[in-house]
Amino acid sequence: MSRDRPSGSRRNRRFFISRSFALLWSAQALSSFAEYSVASTATVWIVTDLGAGDAATPQVIALMIAAVAVPRLVLAPFAGVWVDRWNAKRVMIGSDLTRAAIYLIVVGIAVSLPDQVIVITLVVAQLAASISSQFFDPARNAMMQIVIPQDRRADAAGRSMFASMGVGILATVSGPLVYAVSGPALALTLSTVCLLVSTVLVRAVPIRAAFTSSEDIGYWRSLLDGLSIAWRDPGIRLLILGMGAYGLSLGTNNVSLALFALETMGLSPAEYGVVSGMFSVGGLIGAVFAPSIVSRFTPERLFPVALISLGLTYIGYSFLRAFVPAAITMGLAGLLFSLYIVCQGPILQAKVPMGAMGRLSALTAPILAVCSLLATAVVSQVFTSLGPAESRESAYATAIAVSAAVMSLASLMLIMGRRRTENRPVAAT
Repeated sequence: MSRDRPSGSRRNRRFFISRSFALLWSAQALSSFAEYSVASTATVWIVTDLGAGDAATPQVIALMIAAVAVPRLVLAPFAGVWVDRWNAKRVMIGSDLTRAAIYLIVVGIAVSLPDQVIVITLVVAQLAASISSQFFDPARNAMMQIVIPQDRRADAAGRSMFASMGVGILATVSGPLVYAVSGPALALTLSTVCLLVSTVLVRAVPIRAAFTSSEDIGYWRSLLDGLSIAWRDPGIRLLILGMGAYGLSLGTNNVSLALFALETMGLSPAEYGVVSGMFSVGGLIGAVFAPSIVSRFTPERLFPVALISLGLTYIGYSFLRAFVPAAITMGLAGLLFSLYIVCQGPILQAKVPMGAMGRLSALTAPILAVCSLLATAVVSQVFTSLGPAESRESAYATAIAVSAAVMSLASLMLIMGRRRTENRPVAAT
């Protein structure tokens, strides 16, 4: 007697967990692809054409980056309150359609107006698209909380991370490639098509709404309630504090890693590209194996351990001076980073009350952004004050190691604090 083999559709359903998750996963991938592709296309377009040889080009690139980052820093916590009050499915669709319209406007301007107007339009378009994205992400999290079964949360986080990292790599390469072959109009049009397809996929999710708040309380009361929930719950508090600790290391590395590799280590640009790429390779590998690891342990226990291990890896990286060990170590860092990311989804989905996911998930991006920007500003100022490049070479390694040590120590303190909370006797009533 032979066993029935699972059909292709059943295997696919197990991989994608459910039809609803598959639709949301695909919509997330297409939406992220559009954003990454537009950002990379706009950067290449400005550097090679619109602002080629212009002394102000670096400032324009900085404005492009700020246009994406500022809404994430300023708007995200407030957008989460609205998401909890609205129909999350409609919010996702509205966000996709808004960004598609923005990119179509850029396409129309790109073929008819002067270069200076196009540059201004690109900056404004990135700002408007980023504002719209601050509603899409918490709405998607609210939808995911409904469609993901409790025993598949780690698997879902791994699938989502694989989509984000894989799509990021693909879009960063394909955007400039399409631009080089056919020009900016086609590259932007393809991103618009991706957003429209994402809209169709979200509409097909067999859920009428995520949650529309029925509580008749004021906006600011809702916001404060979300902050209160985040701080009272040990699991959510652990997540937020851990992300802040990681943000300090991230901000330092944003300034230091390239300088350390190219100046201190003496790597060629091609070698540095490989070393940087190994982080993404490690992250993709980790996205495959991290869910099974997280499932064996509680995400709250594994989250700070992943941060400590990541910090120790960066400390070890700061002592390296050769290409091959650096590439291997950066791959390990990417793998540990995936473990850190995969822990986040199950923590939020388990701890956040239904109807509050928009507010609480929207807190993570600004906290990470604030800590990262603060570290970037401080470290860049320190490097500038040291003078010529020759006198800064040892400072790069020191900055990487110190920020990693701070992240590891902060994570260790989180573990100690969590154990004290668990061992605290319950008062008799």
